[in-house]
Amino acid sequence: MDSNVVAAEVLRSHIDVMAYPVKNEPHVVTSLHIIAQRYDLFRGYKKSLRFREVCDQFIHSSIFCPFTPIGESLVGIYIASDRVKNSYLYYIMLVKIIEIFRAAGNNMPKNLKVNYDEASQQYVILP
Repeated sequence: MDSNVVAAEVLRSHIDVMAYPVKNEPHVVTSLHIIAQRYDLFRGYKKSLRFREVCDQFIHSSIFCPFTPIGESLVGIYIASDRVKNSYLYYIMLVKIIEIFRAAGNNMPKNLKVNYDEASQQYVILP
């Protein structure tokens, strides 16, 4: 996204997630049991986040808790970045996560032109 290789159409898309509000004072979340104490899992509601906001939840995740019902496979992930954890906990279904990665991955160019910038000592993607 920051390299400007993901199409604007993908970046403008929205993803529906479940948002659960904080119900107690902030404290460190270390397990699913504490997540249930800190967030109101009975007052969740559908919220639409921009593609970038969802990706930021993964990149800057402070809470990352896979949800796997007993005897089942992975169904989704409870996640919150350092910026939103004091307001919300998000739940993203695995199907949505796959859609996010496919949208970004299928949108990548097949060929990249890069140039090494001596000043920054980094490769720069050329238009």
